[in-house]
Amino acid sequence: RLPIVITKPLIKNASSYKQRPTFKPEEQAMLVAQAADTTSKAYQPWKELAILLMVQTACIASELQRLRTENLHLDDAVPHVVFTGELKTKNRERVNPLVFRLERIRELVGEIEDESGHVFGKAIAATTESNVSHQLSKLCKKVNEEATAYSNRHTFRAKAQANGVDYLSIALLGGWSGSDLGVNTV
Repeated sequence: RLPIVITKPLIKNASSYKQRPTFKPEEQAMLVAQAADTTSKAYQPWKELAILLMVQTACIASELQRLRTENLHLDDAVPHVVFTGELKTKNRERVNPLVFRLERIRELVGEIEDESGHVFGKAIAATTESNVSHQLSKLCKKVNEEATAYSNRHTFRAKAQANGVDYLSIALLGGWSGSDLGVNTV
């Protein structure tokens, strides 16, 4: 693959545009490994679980923070997560299959689970969205200094586009409106 970066052209009198950072495949692998490093002083099981879900669902920190246990279906024929409820937009409601490190996800959920009904437990559910995002962004910056936790969302879309996934499927999996990707919605 060629290292081509497509950027929005400069348009006179338009608002400024900032290129969103994405992870290279090797950086994403490093991020997953770093989040799973139990010998690190910064290791916390919820962060490892968050990164495992973020890299395969295009979710953001606030969606994870509010994720309810009844929306995580790890023992179905096709394990998946349902993002519904309080989301940024109505288009963010979606179902994502879980295919990467499923056994580890099960272990982490079992370790973190409490009576709160939240996948990440009552402590994470009670903290601020910005705190959760900040803690996950610190992990991301160790791999790519320009990246944030939100970069996982942009990486999901960039990788899907690079691998020829059609825009409507990307919109449905990532919770984007079709217009965000240049397609009409029905």
